[in-house]
Amino acid sequence: ALTLALPASSSSSQIFNSRGLVQIHAGFDGSEALGAKRAYVQFKDVDGTPKDPLKIFKDHGYTYSRLRVMVEPSGSYGLFQDMDYVKEMAREIVNTNSMKLLLDFHYSHWWADPENQWIPLDWRGGNDDSNESDTSSGSSNNKNVTLAVLKKNVYKHTRAVMEELISQNTIPDAVQIGNEVNAGILWEEGRIVDGDMRSFVQLTNSAIDAIKDSLSSNEVTNIAFPKIVMHLASGGWKDFTEQWCAKFTNAGGVFDVIGLSYYPFWHGSLQDLADNMKNIKTIFPEKDVWIVETAYYWTETSSDFENLPFDQTEDGQFDYLTALLDVLRNYGHNTAVFYWGSHWTQSHLWMNNTSNEMWEETGNRSLFDANAQALKGIDALVNK
Repeated sequence: ALTLALPASSSSSQIFNSRGLVQIHAGFDGSEALGAKRAYVQFKDVDGTPKDPLKIFKDHGYTYSRLRVMVEPSGSYGLFQDMDYVKEMAREIVNTNSMKLLLDFHYSHWWADPENQWIPLDWRGGNDDSNESDTSSGSSNNKNVTLAVLKKNVYKHTRAVMEELISQNTIPDAVQIGNEVNAGILWEEGRIVDGDMRSFVQLTNSAIDAIKDSLSSNEVTNIAFPKIVMHLASGGWKDFTEQWCAKFTNAGGVFDVIGLSYYPFWHGSLQDLADNMKNIKTIFPEKDVWIVETAYYWTETSSDFENLPFDQTEDGQFDYLTALLDVLRNYGHNTAVFYWGSHWTQSHLWMNNTSNEMWEETGNRSLFDANAQALKGIDALVNK
């Protein structure tokens, strides 16, 4: 049997309530951090001390890191996360910083979200001259890709990534099957249409089979099986989340964690989030509910958003995250929260796109300012 060097146990926020000890893991998604570091972004801690971008979070008490993995990404728009990149960053997360790892499979060469779930170019067959900024131009070719072929590709890709991580002793603690899968993955075959999830579930189950087979073939028996996370962009949408989970399980879908995206400018109020989390836990008491994406602006960015709960300032970002942690405390069960785009700063050095887009709006809600110095908000999610 393969013997793994497991990371040293790291602390997380712990609170006592009527149910006993409850853990709240403070996490971040810094999937761009290694690419930014390679581009010579000089990250600095809150006091201005230059420091490794992941160690900053470790030193501030974070215990979990989320890392996306793409299928042959182009390297532009922050999409560096091919196999070699993921392996290196996983080593930094697990071995160097002794943090837990949530691995986020995108099953695309492009960003995956409710509006984008495109079959990877390498899985389509034939020639495809679409580029990374025109994600739908090659979608007509998707019609030539059958569900059976996609199931094989999902299995092969998932297993290949897992085998590589097993071989270097960086097995993820949790695995996310797709990203913001409100409408499924790998369109068109994996799209959820009129609530029909049968094809989608065949794909997610293929991924889970690959995880099981990769662990069993390597005789990995001394760790818990990674938690399976299904991720919805529905933080404050109680009815949608409840109906989605019910249809998914009825179709044979399997999960341990419902991971929510919650951005207050898109997904309702903090009370809406609290109601959604408690409702899902009531209906599925054996499942966990996590916030796998959240963020807030540290500088004035947009006047388009109505009823934002806090100012778009450094103090406003801190106050939002403090209020979010209060929601998680009141939820009263083990959970985790991940700050998305945590290291999105000085993107002109690493975006690597031909259109000169810098996505400043995204940088305006990172946890670093324009000088790559950590903001006070970095401490708000850690219960001290």
